[in-house]
Amino acid sequence: YYVRLRPGLREFLQEMTALFELHVYTMGSHEYAQGVVGLIDEGGRLFGDRVLSRDHNGLPEDRKALQRLFPCD
Repeated sequence: YYVRLRPGLREFLQEMTALFELHVYTMGSHEYAQGVVGLIDEGGRLFGDRVLSRDHNGLPEDRKALQRLFPCD
């Protein structure tokens, strides 16, 4: 895959991590998600292990659900 990061992305995410807990949620494969997150977050400080992909979803492949991130009402 060819990935091009938007200018200022890392700086933006660095500022946001001070305010929010950041997660990645993608319908891509886990391998793809880890590859892209590795480019964005080289030290693993922004997202940690908070990367969910279609491999973790447990739902039909065409649907996402925020309950996977936040399993509560």
